[in-house]
Amino acid sequence: IIKNTNSLFVRLKNMTFDSANMSVSNMSKILYHIPAFSNNGESTGALFFEPAQPIYLDLHNPQEIQMTTLEVDIVNSNETLSKDLLGKTVIVFHIKQ
Repeated sequence: IIKNTNSLFVRLKNMTFDSANMSVSNMSKILYHIPAFSNNGESTGALFFEPAQPIYLDLHNPQEIQMTTLEVDIVNSNETLSKDLLGKTVIVFHIKQ
């Protein structure tokens, strides 16, 4: 049985926002925190987590951004790539004006 004891983070490397990662006392491109448990409180097996409300972040872009790719990583708090995930991970981005 695999038990996840660490929270994970979604990092969006090629966007125009900055966030602060206080775990390493540095600026970051972390967009979102993924808890170490699912919506029903499980911490082992196939986990499903969906936030109660959508989370929006202002990109502070002075003009329209042309996107051809999104560079998305799932990282640990120290921003190293996570190796704890098995199976399929789905991240949905809702971009609004």
